[in-house]
Amino acid sequence: MRDFAMLLDRAGESEEAKKIYLTIVDAAESLRIEGGLPDTLRRSYFATVTPAYKALAVLEARIGDFDQALRATELSKARTLLETSTARGVARSILSAEERAELSDLEFGIARFDERIPSVTDVGARADLEAQRNALSTKFAETNARLESRYPAYRQATSSSAVNAKEAVRLLPEGAALLDLVQTESRTLILWMTAEGEQGSVTLPDNPNLSATLEAYRAALAKPDGIDGLRYPQRSGAPRHLIWKLPDGSFRMRRLEDGALDGATIVRDIEQIRSSLSTWILSSLPKQVLAANRWLICPDGPLSLLPFDTLRSDDRLVGETHNVSFVQSISMMRLSSERLKKYSDLSRGPMLAVGNPTYGTAPNTAPSQRAIDTLRGPTGSPLGSPIWPDLPGTAKELSALTELFDLRKDASLFSGEAASQSTIRRLQSSGGLGHFRYVVFATHGYLHPQNPELSAIVLSQANLGPGEDGYLRGPELASFDFRSDLVFVSACETGLGKWTSGEGILGLPFALQAGGNATTILTLWQIIDESSAEFVARFFAKVKAGVPLAAALAATKREFIRGDAGEERKSPAAWAAFTYYGQ
Repeated sequence: MRDFAMLLDRAGESEEAKKIYLTIVDAAESLRIEGGLPDTLRRSYFATVTPAYKALAVLEARIGDFDQALRATELSKARTLLETSTARGVARSILSAEERAELSDLEFGIARFDERIPSVTDVGARADLEAQRNALSTKFAETNARLESRYPAYRQATSSSAVNAKEAVRLLPEGAALLDLVQTESRTLILWMTAEGEQGSVTLPDNPNLSATLEAYRAALAKPDGIDGLRYPQRSGAPRHLIWKLPDGSFRMRRLEDGALDGATIVRDIEQIRSSLSTWILSSLPKQVLAANRWLICPDGPLSLLPFDTLRSDDRLVGETHNVSFVQSISMMRLSSERLKKYSDLSRGPMLAVGNPTYGTAPNTAPSQRAIDTLRGPTGSPLGSPIWPDLPGTAKELSALTELFDLRKDASLFSGEAASQSTIRRLQSSGGLGHFRYVVFATHGYLHPQNPELSAIVLSQANLGPGEDGYLRGPELASFDFRSDLVFVSACETGLGKWTSGEGILGLPFALQAGGNATTILTLWQIIDESSAEFVARFFAKVKAGVPLAAALAATKREFIRGDAGEERKSPAAWAAFTYYGQ
């Protein structure tokens, strides 16, 4: 049906195409309301129908119906995350402790299967685990339905509605603009609005091979030496890469040994890519958006991993003139705002800091390895399993946070062997995770792009107990009960994951929001140990002084851009990876 609607739209039969898209959307929404599908199957199904939502959004924008374009866009984003997050929040205030424990135990059991299944290669064993997982999921659905029947307020609260344009304007802070992106197979639509109530839409020119261009740009940003760092990596044995500009204007990164691409030219300066992306996006934005001092970006597709504050406008980086933050959807922005307001009434300690875990492998201290190049990520091993070197920078990070917030060992500060999976589970079991305004993990991060359930915060690898491997994975984090204003994961690539149509980035971004925290700071690449410690300390000094979270992050980035943290830390590799999700 969607293909037929596309043909009608191209033939100029917009109204007929719209009717078909609406039929698809209405049917999908009915199925979502009825439920009955395990969440993994529900995600898979809705990934197949969200292109119809997006095509409808583009069509509505083209014919000038902004409200309906926004509705279709909002229905296409982060739906499972919103429903999961809303249900968990409501459960805390309506259900009894025993009923919440019953749901939590089932969720945790499902999470453990979600952790194990992706790594099982034997077909029979995998099928058995999936059957056990689906049985638990069915039991969870039955238990949840029973509770919804018992508590009408619970059922009503978990059936969240999409935010409309008027409500979205009310959610925007003073002086802010929202950019809601829609990425289809052939075009990129931006729905924009300001806190003053102005609104509109722009359709960007075609940009072929956008994913490859963004991958090359992000890879070059992540190196202190930029493109030269890809061509001449400092780490021994690391593959060498070149970036090529193709005849169609796109960019692609390839291994050196793979040779040249037909008609392509070598890119020697990251400014070529930056200029291309900046012109493509920023030149199309209206003056009202450019004048706003804060941008809340609701991304889509490969643009979910673009650090917008590294783009350039009028010879200045966007990050120098705008506070940039991200939201998974406008409804998630509303939920973030509601949590911040609700949590402000709680009695909480200022901070829980978990970091500098015991990994048991000394960091690389060879003379050729500069301090700025020590990364919070694995070094690999001859056998193919990751090796986690100790992170001396995280000790400095915890020391700075201890001084700022008067942290107490084994109460609000856990390091060394105590920075462990068992510690976090114990805090969750006792309700302790919900007693802190800010939560910081200063550790390694593990990214599994194919199976986002396996992405993890890597904790102590010493003295592991039964059922522990030191990896705090997404499904387990999603089952926790955070009541924090902010979770800051100061580790490598924690903002990355598998992008799924209709859901966004799965992995840690999804898990931490589902776990109850209001806002999150994650990273887009392997961050630098020493400079990250400095970045976190400067950020939280501003937060303690009362600077709002998004403004504190932007101000810290500007200090690095100016060179206040040292000349070599002016590189985007030292500051641009940190990404804020929330109101």
